[in-house]
Amino acid sequence: MRGLRAGILGRLRLIYFYFVRKDVRDSVTFLEVLKAALASRCEVIASRFSKAIREDSEYVYYSIHGEENLFIYPKKLPYHNFAQVISEGCQREHWHYYEIPQARIEKGDVVVDCGSAEGFFAFQNLRAGNHLYCIEPLPVFCRALHKLFDDYDNVTIIEAALSDRNGKLYICPSSISSTCKPEMTDANNDILVEAVTIDSLFADKGIPINFLKADLEGFEEKMILGSLKTIQLFKPKIAVTTYHPGTDYNKIIHIIKQVVPEYQFVLKGVEELTGNPVMLHMWVK
Repeated sequence: MRGLRAGILGRLRLIYFYFVRKDVRDSVTFLEVLKAALASRCEVIASRFSKAIREDSEYVYYSIHGEENLFIYPKKLPYHNFAQVISEGCQREHWHYYEIPQARIEKGDVVVDCGSAEGFFAFQNLRAGNHLYCIEPLPVFCRALHKLFDDYDNVTIIEAALSDRNGKLYICPSSISSTCKPEMTDANNDILVEAVTIDSLFADKGIPINFLKADLEGFEEKMILGSLKTIQLFKPKIAVTTYHPGTDYNKIIHIIKQVVPEYQFVLKGVEELTGNPVMLHMWVK
């Protein structure tokens, strides 16, 4: 009953934000908001696109509509989180979908997946000629990424957090998000992980990239600050989540356009808790 009540309140908040925030009305139509408010639960949607085939002691193996290979998901994590990922990634019209017509992944693109988590975005983009860099600090997801992709020569897994400088950050190993914060400590069994910048991985090594995707639980701005040389050099298509609490999407746009003024952008969707747009897409014609 509590979950049902929270779900109803969340849907009502979508409509509320549409009417009280002009920036929301600039990025979505009322019809889109109404459709989202009336949408089926993610578990129902996920059942249309996925089917559990088998499981072992660590993973559940799913067939995904339109995909030849089985997708692998950690058995210890809640099904709701899997369902959320599937409902977002299998519906092009979903606000959390990482491509739009102006900024799509093309054959041969070098794709950087910041905050790979379970790896579904990379899984969907194992196209001939694409190289994918999966960057993820959370151990449970890193193990799953290796299980999924170790047999692929075109996938590079980087076990690290992303920030505006290289160094160390603490992370909660029991979390199912890739949240890293400098103020966390080992007092609560948090673990220390490597923190790197996109520039140190790509621009500084002369590795061009074509598509930069990020879902970093509020660390998106710091990632962008550590990517400016790469963005300036290679002008990748960009898809960044902007719905997390404390995220200033206008600031992210401003930072990027300061180094490459030609970037165009689209904001998409509205998040039911923060009222922020769900996604920022940027590209250069």
